[in-house]
Amino acid sequence: MLFVSTDMDRASRWIGPPCVNYATLDRTSWSTAGQPVSIPENALPRKHMQRRDLLKFAALTAGATAAQRALGSPLLPADGPNPNVRHVLVAFKCHLDVGFTDTQAAVMRKYFDVYYPQAIETGAALRKAGGDRYIWTTGSWLLYEYLEQATPEQRRAMEQAIAAGDISWHALPFSWQSEMLDRSMIEGALGLSRSLDARFGRKTIGAKMTDVPGHTRGIIPPL
Repeated sequence: MLFVSTDMDRASRWIGPPCVNYATLDRTSWSTAGQPVSIPENALPRKHMQRRDLLKFAALTAGATAAQRALGSPLLPADGPNPNVRHVLVAFKCHLDVGFTDTQAAVMRKYFDVYYPQAIETGAALRKAGGDRYIWTTGSWLLYEYLEQATPEQRRAMEQAIAAGDISWHALPFSWQSEMLDRSMIEGALGLSRSLDARFGRKTIGAKMTDVPGHTRGIIPPL
């Protein structure tokens, strides 16, 4: 099984070495079979790479290599389908950086006034078309807060989208660093998804983690 996760917020953010925007790279720029990445001239670093940036870039390269080995084929599209891949799951998910690109209030307003309405409209249109579905998965806290702050009309539209399967949530409230939380905070954070599950008759069994290298062992008992 191959799991592919798309991230709406990731495409516009800077990762890797300074001044290298991976969103500007062509598909043909990615390395295959250990060959180096071809980076556009206008995206080359303009200063010496710091140690932490080097480590970050090395981790990205290692991740790409591991994915290639796991799939048993280059990362670029092959000439034909890979017979070893039988089932592909594509998750449209939400990466939430509150206060990273703007103030907390401004970021939340953009999700509430722009992203959620667009996701509801897109999901409904594709569902009615009868082809591939678009189901937007967000952190439980973001959806919980939206339902708390929305107008009656907005709340009704969101509830209808959830009932139709166009909007979903995962078990974590947002991208957290669990080693900074005690057990009561972990249980409380996981309780948001349980609250949504009880409200809408769902059972959430998965979660998404981004931007942190791992979780503390202390998260196991609450789970």
